[in-house]
Amino acid sequence: MLATTEKLHERGDMNTLSMLAYCMLLQMTHPSVDSESIKLGGLVDKMILLSDGKSHYIAYVPEDVKEYVDSDKKPKKVKHRVFYGDGKVFFLMGVKSYGGEGGKRYSYSFSDPRFRWNNMPRFEWSNGKYTATCRKRKTELSQVEAGQARKLLSAATFKRSPHKWVPYALVRSDRGNYYFVDRGRWEDNRKHFRVFSGPKGNLKELKLKNIVSDSEGDIFSTPTGDLRLILSKSKSWWVSKKKRDELTIVPVEKNVQMIYNELGPYTGIRIGMFCDDL
Repeated sequence: MLATTEKLHERGDMNTLSMLAYCMLLQMTHPSVDSESIKLGGLVDKMILLSDGKSHYIAYVPEDVKEYVDSDKKPKKVKHRVFYGDGKVFFLMGVKSYGGEGGKRYSYSFSDPRFRWNNMPRFEWSNGKYTATCRKRKTELSQVEAGQARKLLSAATFKRSPHKWVPYALVRSDRGNYYFVDRGRWEDNRKHFRVFSGPKGNLKELKLKNIVSDSEGDIFSTPTGDLRLILSKSKSWWVSKKKRDELTIVPVEKNVQMIYNELGPYTGIRIGMFCDDL
């Protein structure tokens, strides 16, 4: 079976359920965010702004705020709106979980594909202190004075994550050459695919187009058909003119951190999370 998030979802393999859930969460985080910019209207005035004193900010809506009036003057429900940015542009972060103890402590964990499922980035308030945690790195944050926070947030732009792509398929040859396919993350680019090839850490984008995509797999090809990447349910091939090499399917859901941290195409990218900097 081709190891893509969508086809794994169709398969429903319980052995990969936790990582599948993670992959789907990564792709579908805030599915209602169809446009790049996010309009918050009156919600900006209700947000708390935190800073590390080095132009890194977290802005979030307190849990006691349940509703706000949007820019179209319509009431809207609020649920886990947390942003990270430089004070001018803020990006919406995907909240994985939230927990707290009335008035004493609370914490958010966030989906970040560079981290393991059980060790995601965390932002918390406890014992009167705010901290942001990225693996073993802890950064203490301070609350920005209300007037200054309102002025900064009112002038800021709020956006969805700048990371526009999600892993779709991964295969490799018996010589260690990888073929990696990703696709658009959002509604406005979800029909777009990219294909990369090369040794781990040095993959280059290939000029291939998706010419077939159905329940049986995908075919990517150059305009002349001289180069083709064929991905099917149980087997995959790289075709160069008349030569056909069978490829090993590498399950995406079991190699998320390797894809983001080692493979190459995503190395050093910014995804709009505080762990980009902290």
